Amino acid sequence: MGNGDMLPEHKALHRKKIRLDSDMYKRTGMIAFLTIATRGRMAAFANHALANACIDTLKKQATTDNIGVVAYCFMPDHVYILASVEGDTSVTRFVQQFKGRTTRIAWSYGVSGTLWQRSFHDHILREAETTESYIQYVLQNPVRRQLTEMWWDYPLSGSCTMDLEEPFW
Repeated sequence: MGNGDMLPEHKALHRKKIRLDSDMYKRTGMIAFLTIATRGRMAAFANHALANACIDTLKKQATTDNIGVVAYCFMPDHVYILASVEGDTSVTRFVQQFKGRTTRIAWSYGVSGTLWQRSFHDHILREAETTESYIQYVLQNPVRRQLTEMWWDYPLSGSCTMDLEEPFW
């Protein structure tokens, strides 16, 4: 039986590995661009009260886990986070804790089941990539999606590590 002929129960055992080695997520100074989507792409953060509660949780979790949240943006059905490792910590642990805590918060806002999709997308910035270009990408997302005209007017984005004065770039 060839690899393409696997029985359905065996396919789960051969899923494509989407994470780097765990040590990559722990390197001090490493910066990761994270995209975390809601389950079924539900527009949970159209509810700004829920989004703001999740932003508060993001800030607390970042402090607890020694993660610098350089930029974040809560869109209706996903969140972008530009995170830097600042100590003995792991980005994957940070995301797991954040997702668990915010799911429990979402229940109090009427969300049933889990808030988030099973995994998340990450991109570790390479030496040639600038942090500023990723900050700009994160903050400009609501403008590209026509949710606001100026990024600084969007209430569900910001930074935990720096003052974002308009214009930032």
